[in-house]
Order: sequence, then structure tokens, then C-alpha cells
Amino acid sequence: MGSKIFTQAFIEALSMRLGLNIPLSTMVGELPTQGYNPAHLDNFLPEVHNPYQPKNNLEREVLTLLADGRCQNAGYDMRNSPLSTFIVKYIGFDEVRKQRQKIKDFCQKNISAEEFIDGCNHNLVKTIIDGALELFESRKQAISGVKKGKYIKWNQNNQYLSSQI
Repeated sequence: MGSKIFTQAFIEALSMRLGLNIPLSTMVGELPTQGYNPAHLDNFLPEVHNPYQPKNNLEREVLTLLADGRCQNAGYDMRNSPLSTFIVKYIGFDEVRKQRQKIKDFCQKNISAEEFIDGCNHNLVKTIIDGALELFESRKQAISGVKKGKYIKWNQNNQYLSSQI
């Protein structure tokens, strides 16, 4: 649970760089629905080359639950937690546990979003920001119509032109 709370607080803090009321789906992607599987932040994160190794059975079980998920789907949430899984593999449970007080302080508005981010592993911050920028770029391409060999462009008079790639 602590890993998911850290992930939520981290994404919330990053979202505050964009505005005060940014939906979670803007930052990490929408829930997949039947026939529609949108891009997610975790699709743009690298493989963790030296992943954290669980130290005991409890950590192993929690990491498995984060990665594989629960048995049943819920309409309001993803079955698994790919971003939390990435974070744990990247920094480990010990580092997540060290953030408990900062999470509490951030959620109670005792520290700013920037102070919370500054207290996080800097390589993790950069990696997730890079992934978010790639997610945003994929949305930019989608809204521009860059898909299946087509894109949208505008002429100097702001008139729509359809083109082929």
C-alpha cells in the first residue's frame, strides 16, 4: 500500500507543475476500455536493468501483487500497478519507506510539491519525467492526426491541410 501511496503522491506533485487540477489520467493515461487501449506512462519507461530484489517473502508477495495485480478487475482502477512496480524495481521498498514522512507532509500541505520532488531519487524523477514527456508527445501526435501514414498540418492562413507521410 505504501508503494501505491508514494506513486500517487509523486504523480500528484509532478502534476502540480502543470496546474492545480490536473486529472490523474492526464499524467499516466486512461484506463483501458473494451476496444480502446490508450497509451500509458509505463509504456514509455525503460526496462530497469538492475531491479530491486525483494529481501523477504512479504516484499516478494507485494511486488508480485503490484506487477500482476489482483484476481478481479475493478471498473475504477487497473488490475495491476505498473508505475508502482517500476518505482519499486527502480528504488526499492526501503527507499519508498523512507519517503513516508515526506508523503504525509506533502499530503497535509506542510511541504510543497517541489520540496517533495526534490526529496525523491533524482534519477527516478528524471526517468519518469522523460516518460511523461514521451506520453505527451504521443498525445500530440494523436491529436495532430499522426497515425497510419497521415498527419494534419496547417498552412500560413491557418487552413487545414491533410497530408500523407
